[in-house]
Amino acid sequence: MAHELMICPHCRIRREMSSTDYWYLSDVVGHFYFVCPSCDMPITVMAGVKNPKSGCMKPNDVKVSSRSFAKCGWAVLETWPQPRLQRTESLRGVPEAIEALFEQSVEVAQKGGYDLAIMGFQRALKLAQRRLTPEFKGNSFRWIIALIDLGELSGNLREWATRLKIHRGIQEATALQAEEFATFVHVVLEQLFAITSRMASYRAGGTADRPGPIHLQVRDV
Repeated sequence: MAHELMICPHCRIRREMSSTDYWYLSDVVGHFYFVCPSCDMPITVMAGVKNPKSGCMKPNDVKVSSRSFAKCGWAVLETWPQPRLQRTESLRGVPEAIEALFEQSVEVAQKGGYDLAIMGFQRALKLAQRRLTPEFKGNSFRWIIALIDLGELSGNLREWATRLKIHRGIQEATALQAEEFATFVHVVLEQLFAITSRMASYRAGGTADRPGPIHLQVRDV
């Protein structure tokens, strides 16, 4: 059996998987069939010869090698199904214009427009920034780090924001990148608006006020 470490397109869990069967296409290309151990869903991988190692010249050799495609000197050419962006929960307490832009970006991503969707998510952050801290002139990355320093956002978002590098453009994004970006923006917007809205509703005895500006006075980051 071929062994491969991959992210399941169904459940999004990264697992070591073993092929259950293969379909011979030619001496240099084959389809290998996997089943995710986490969700029991099927995955098909098309792999082809790159720099074949000894004993891995044909698809059947790879099948019985008990090694990854890379260690066999083969390359993954395509996988099925392709991961599709999974819809996040509806935003709560977020201004209508920002919520609409976020939802539109999710719909674009679900149709495969991942780069364009990420641009929309970035725009949603910028709209939130202008609404809550119009005096802050830095980019969204600096803004989020500043809010974390101020205690307006959870500290565990710092490493996430840094890793996503949300202040930079993303080109040729994948479904998983768009999905993670959507999740991150969803968390940020909910922390900034929804919690504030619920607190305002509680204080007013059920009448929610619109969240006001955050007075952001922080050092340059």
